[in-house]
Amino acid sequence: MKHQYGRMVVKGGYEIKIVRGNCLAVWIHETEKEYHLYYFLADKAHGRRILKNQPDHTLLGKWGEDVLSIELNMYYKESKELLDLFMASGYEVKCYYKTE
Repeated sequence: MKHQYGRMVVKGGYEIKIVRGNCLAVWIHETEKEYHLYYFLADKAHGRRILKNQPDHTLLGKWGEDVLSIELNMYYKESKELLDLFMASGYEVKCYYKTE
């Protein structure tokens, strides 16, 4: 999980990394001793199914209400897919470009 697509900040000031896993993206909160898995997207089709099946059409469901900010590194092509899903959910996303 060395490629970080971006990050989210949620209520309480927690930073959640958006990283590449064996799927489109994994949301992880990291402490000194452990990782906490918050959510994952298998692929863009999985994200679209989630959006279709959520009554309020948000990618992260009720948990998404706690999201304060989202940033994505557009260096990665996968970030474009994530951006599309976040935008379809009504989230405001700050984009930046940083090479490794």
